[in-house]
Amino acid sequence: MIRFWMAGLWAAFILFAVVGCSTSNVYDPSLTLPASPLKNRQMQVQATGGFYPQTRPREADQALSLGFSGTMRIAATPWLTLQGRYWAADAASGDGLSQGISVSTIVRLDSDSTGFRWSIVPSFGWTTNQSFELEGKGTSLILAAWLPSTEMFQPYVGIGPAYGWSPESSSYTNTGTDSTGTDGSRNGWGAILNVGTHCNIVGDLSVVGELTTVLQVNLYDGVAHIIFSPIIGIAYAF
Repeated sequence: MIRFWMAGLWAAFILFAVVGCSTSNVYDPSLTLPASPLKNRQMQVQATGGFYPQTRPREADQALSLGFSGTMRIAATPWLTLQGRYWAADAASGDGLSQGISVSTIVRLDSDSTGFRWSIVPSFGWTTNQSFELEGKGTSLILAAWLPSTEMFQPYVGIGPAYGWSPESSSYTNTGTDSTGTDGSRNGWGAILNVGTHCNIVGDLSVVGELTTVLQVNLYDGVAHIIFSPIIGIAYAF
């Protein structure tokens, strides 16, 4: 099962490794930790829907796009969980569908079973257009924690930096101070704050809701935005 999952991620990466361009890309900054740390060789599947941020809200004429995502996780060890995610959303501005994939790891920093439980979550993602042409890359490093739980709810939080860039062959139209961008690059940085909770339904089935706050600074256009990205979904561990 692990080999099949990793082979699928590699195949997806190869499919996305071509070049193209759009006005703006959509990405999924949500954290959606499992309802509790996964046990050794335990897996989880998750489906969410909500509003995802645009990389260039001014060019897309909107800061958020309606979309969905699917996530699969497997705990390789009790302290290391591997994750793959796919998302798709309306790209707006006549660009059709914006898509993306990401790979992440959830690295446990303690072995506690209750109270505050800490982890770090490094991620790397690729965004594409509806023709699966690569348009952007991004990475983030989130410090995350499961908070003390109640009988029904398991809240969690996360915070950390992010950085994104576009391939050199992209042909974005610059709206900044000059024809090559305010610093000559097609990149940007940001800060991400995730606040969410699982609501336990029965057994390992739960509803998850999260509000992600993103501060993104687009160095190419010379503009910054604060965007609130809400999502809701369902998760099942087995």
